[in-house]
Amino acid sequence: MTFWTKEMNIRIRTNLVSGIIFLLFSIILLVIIPIEIQQTYQQNQYIDAKAIPQMIGIFMLLVSIYLILKGTLLKKEVIKEYELKPEVMGLAFILVLALYVFLIGIIGFFAASLLLAVFTLFYQKVRNWKLWVIVIAMVFVVYFAFTAGLGINFPSLLS
Repeated sequence: MTFWTKEMNIRIRTNLVSGIIFLLFSIILLVIIPIEIQQTYQQNQYIDAKAIPQMIGIFMLLVSIYLILKGTLLKKEVIKEYELKPEVMGLAFILVLALYVFLIGIIGFFAASLLLAVFTLFYQKVRNWKLWVIVIAMVFVVYFAFTAGLGINFPSLLS
């Protein structure tokens, strides 16, 4: 499926990898639909709330099987090579955003947003102190504009 090269790059067989990923998604979708959408019991009703999501799930399943077969049996494969470092850095920032959402409930919106702003500036290696002042000031302005100006209550450490 994938293998590493000496230059810390990753090579991905696109048809096979995307086929496997969407095969898993379609199976999960087809399992979840009957659980989440209740059956309506009416005579001669062929189309109900489950019909369109199930058709999408079946279509996704068929296309993913086609991609897997295309990548393995037909040997029609596109291999893409990605440099690993930017991909890992992007994934790390996504994890930071998930941590931010988690921290909002613990330390509040204002403190979590301030931490996210400072981390983002640090992560992007911003050296201009004026940009730091502007970004931090904008966190204050946005927070107080919404809380004091619009009367919106955000999660806070004190509540």
